[in-house]
Amino acid sequence: MLAKHTLIHFVGFGLTGIIGIVSLALYTRLLGPAAYGHYAVVMVFAFTIVPIFFDWIRVSFVRFRSEKIRINPAHLNSSVLALYGIGAAGAVTLATSLNFINLTPQFNSIWLLGLALASSQALFDLQQSVFRSDLRSIWFSFFQVMRAAFALVLGVILVAWGMGYEGLAFGIILSYFFAGLVAAYLIKSEWRLIKLKSIRRSSILLILKFGLPVGAVALSNTALAYFDRVLLAYFTDPTTVGRYAAIADIVQKSIVFTMAVVHVAAYPLAIKQFELEGVAGAKRQVSENITLWAALLGPCVIYLVLDAQALVRFTIGDQYVNDAAWMLPLLVLSQLLMGLRVYVFEPILHLANKTYILLWPVAGGAVISVSAGVLMIPFFASAGAILAGIAGQAFSLLIVIVQAKRTSMVAIPKKDLIKIFIALLAMSITLRAAETNNWRQFLLTGIVSFFVYVFLLFVVDLKGIRRMALEFVRMQLRYRKKS
Repeated sequence: MLAKHTLIHFVGFGLTGIIGIVSLALYTRLLGPAAYGHYAVVMVFAFTIVPIFFDWIRVSFVRFRSEKIRINPAHLNSSVLALYGIGAAGAVTLATSLNFINLTPQFNSIWLLGLALASSQALFDLQQSVFRSDLRSIWFSFFQVMRAAFALVLGVILVAWGMGYEGLAFGIILSYFFAGLVAAYLIKSEWRLIKLKSIRRSSILLILKFGLPVGAVALSNTALAYFDRVLLAYFTDPTTVGRYAAIADIVQKSIVFTMAVVHVAAYPLAIKQFELEGVAGAKRQVSENITLWAALLGPCVIYLVLDAQALVRFTIGDQYVNDAAWMLPLLVLSQLLMGLRVYVFEPILHLANKTYILLWPVAGGAVISVSAGVLMIPFFASAGAILAGIAGQAFSLLIVIVQAKRTSMVAIPKKDLIKIFIALLAMSITLRAAETNNWRQFLLTGIVSFFVYVFLLFVVDLKGIRRMALEFVRMQLRYRKKS
């Protein structure tokens, strides 16, 4: 079941990822580093609003929809919408206040754009949560791809019309809004349950108890992942922010994207296994998840580290190549640490209803990251931002691993990881032996090295894929003989 849902999500997220890479390549060329720096700060503010006011409600909604016997769906949905309304009012208050204060004059008007972006994203994510928790993977993937494609087309058109980074942000806002409305119409039976009289104090308290620690952790995650850009914007200039953000986005659209693909499919399955079989079922599912994460994530890391300059040259442009040689490997390490914590070990504590444990290690990591950034960025600029992020991520990951192991749900598939390492070693040798002087060589080298990797996984028989493949071939041969 994990393979089926992951495959569907991988196709959907794969198309979304391709659109994201194309978008990044177009946006960086159309805007330039300075304007892209303004756009990056808008995105950071939106990413900050979402966990503070909306995301913790959505995560609670996903968690408790599977417990319909204990929670009346009408009560849950009505209470979620009431909390969303309160969150929206808080977001408007924050954005308008910051717009009047104007802490960073070189980045004026970003607050209201960030508010609109966060609100439309929250609407879209709530609809997607229904598809996700019901394991309706096809619809989930369809809307992911549709929204990304609409954002790309609209954003490019508005930037080409001379609207700059504001036009790009406005295109993304409209894509979230319209995709969210269409999705809400398809699942209107879900929202017809919402009534004012169905709001229950018990449901709200349950959401608050589970969700507020999640929101605090999500906010700390935002500080760990994105506050370096805010500090760069404050201490440096838009061009420095733009160069840093563009290269960092390459890493995010590969490593974080890959881990999110498996997480979207795996977490609902882990919830079901935990409810059906308890700790033993969840532990088995976690082991399968880690194997799949490693198998998909490994090639991304190899490409980013070993072929950094060629990757940047053929995606976001030559003006970023000089920074890529030293920035990409360090950013890969930082994002890998974050991905392991957010998508591998934190969900284990969510399953055990111990989200409150996450607050202090993640908040501690955020404090370390921000404090180190304030000290180092004025002197070392982008290098200081990256090193500060690595320090915070490493601290948080270490503590979260220790806490997750206490739930008895952590199972590291050592044999599978060794097999994946062997395949990655062969892939690395193939990648290093080839030249990438032009985009044709770059693509060919990537394809050949990836096929080497897949072939080695087949040879070492990861999760029995060789046996399954041979059995499939035998079945096809028998079928042909009978026909």
